[in-house]
Amino acid sequence: MPQIIKGIAASDGIGIAKAYLLIDPDLSFEKKTIDDPVAEYERVEKAFSASIADLATIKQNAKSRLSDEELEVFDAHIAILSDPEMKSQIKDEIE
Repeated sequence: MPQIIKGIAASDGIGIAKAYLLIDPDLSFEKKTIDDPVAEYERVEKAFSASIADLATIKQNAKSRLSDEELEVFDAHIAILSDPEMKSQIKDEIE
């Protein structure tokens, strides 16, 4: 038997399409004391580098489907992850 999900209509009329259920992600985290701030900051740097590489790959794969203007969102995210001021603040917080 199909599952019935009720919602609120955004406009009058009928729409036929796949339905997606949006679920709030679990953003909880555990606070802990860092014994080696240098190693922790290196871990953050690796995560940022991996994220930048992932975004570049996604952007490259999306080039055939998105306009240049739409692709700029990837550049904005990469710029945020590359921001030296933000990285400095993170480093200060870790230390």
